[in-house]
Amino acid sequence: MKTIEIHEFSTGIEIQGTPDNWWSQGFIGYMNSTLQEIPAEIQHSISNRLFEVGYSNATNNPAIIAREVEEKGDAWSIVAVVTRAKDEKGRTISVYRYFLTQGLGQINDLLTYQQINKLVFDPFDHQEVGKPHLL
Repeated sequence: MKTIEIHEFSTGIEIQGTPDNWWSQGFIGYMNSTLQEIPAEIQHSISNRLFEVGYSNATNNPAIIAREVEEKGDAWSIVAVVTRAKDEKGRTISVYRYFLTQGLGQINDLLTYQQINKLVFDPFDHQEVGKPHLL
């Protein structure tokens, strides 16, 4: 069985509060990434709202959205875990934690990894660039 490298990154937010009670002071791009740079095709898919969950549809339980993205010969399998959070005014926002691996046809592996680890958006779960997860 081959080892799969799983990278991740999250919606970047200005965090206020503690790990048990936090809120967002605003968006700042991406954070907690194992990648030096988010691939352009993934950024395009996020910009084109392929992973979007409307605020009114966000529930207390995380939503999971899986997609395969291919652009100019680069292909990725991606799972986004969408979690409901609050901003500084108490409004509901959706925050995203993305798990991805290079190549198509690996969504089941990403879902297995996510389910084994019960991962949700956590701005305090710091990741190191160059240190992907292994499955």
